[in-house]
Amino acid sequence: MHSSVKITVTARQLVKACMKSELVWDEAVAALGLAAKALAVLAHANGDGSLTDCVAHAEKRLKEAMSQPVLISPTTGETTFSIH
Repeated sequence: MHSSVKITVTARQLVKACMKSELVWDEAVAALGLAAKALAVLAHANGDGSLTDCVAHAEKRLKEAMSQPVLISPTTGETTFSIH
């Protein structure tokens, strides 16, 4: 499976999990940011670079992801993602 497809599938699963949680949307966004930092700390612990570099890379990837278009299907309410 191509990397962008895996990212899209995972993003859709994360959105669905957040929608089922008791969090309001901005709290869910904060939780996703915290999870991104935790992944950066894990990457550092696994030798992928300094903690500062891993966190900076995570922040860069989050900003890149936020620039991607997202479409919501009006008929099903399903969240669909378009990655370019």
